[in-house]
Amino acid sequence: MVIESEHGDCVDMSEVHASSQANPENRRHELMTRIAGCQEYADANNHAAVFITMTTASRFHRLKKRGHYWIENPAFDGSCPRDAHAWLSLNWSRFRSWADRHGLDYYGLRVV
Repeated sequence: MVIESEHGDCVDMSEVHASSQANPENRRHELMTRIAGCQEYADANNHAAVFITMTTASRFHRLKKRGHYWIENPAFDGSCPRDAHAWLSLNWSRFRSWADRHGLDYYGLRVV
């Protein structure tokens, strides 16, 4: 399949996909570029750059790893991804409140 411009130029759809943000490799490169930009900004302003990874509590994970195998997690409460997202949002909100109370300025990007 091809896509045709208003000027009659034809481009193969695989080329369109390969050059767009729909391509996971391009999306990853864009993320790395943005992270590097935050790092450069922090360095230029004498800020501490910190990379934080938040994950949900055990109750949100159906499986857990035991050696080389995955087994059912007895703490799993049947939560769905929407519930996990709400939990992460609530805890990020709590961090923001804590940071505001302690006069901590922060900036960056959130990746879900």
